[in-house]
Amino acid sequence: LVLSSATVTLCIVALGLTFLFNWPSYVVVVLLCVYMWCFSSGMGPVTWLAASEFTPLRQRAKGMTTCSFVNRLVSGTVALSTLSTCDAMGYTGFFFFYGGISAIGTAFYYFYVPETKGRSLEQITLDFKLRAGEGDEAKANGSP
Repeated sequence: LVLSSATVTLCIVALGLTFLFNWPSYVVVVLLCVYMWCFSSGMGPVTWLAASEFTPLRQRAKGMTTCSFVNRLVSGTVALSTLSTCDAMGYTGFFFFYGGISAIGTAFYYFYVPETKGRSLEQITLDFKLRAGEGDEAKANGSP
């Protein structure tokens, strides 16, 4: 997730540089292809996997519904505002703006999203309870 997000961020910033320095159009095509490959191999599927792993089993349906709603709301907002944002900021500013947002997301993933590889859902749930300060109570009750 972090590697995918970092590479996506670099592609977005490079697209901004492409428009800033008026590089050839084939560079834009290559960068967009690399962007789509990096997003599709990491951020795209891992977002849904992580959301399902971080939601407790008894609340997973509501959690995934909320996750889907927020995902579609943000995606729709970005899609609907892209042209007006490009008109207001220019292509260079647009890509640097979203590159900055992507960099903030990468930092968030690095510092706040825990590694789940090789861990059970119960271990992940206990980890979140410990982070929230509920871990001592959970351990005393013997529940994950």
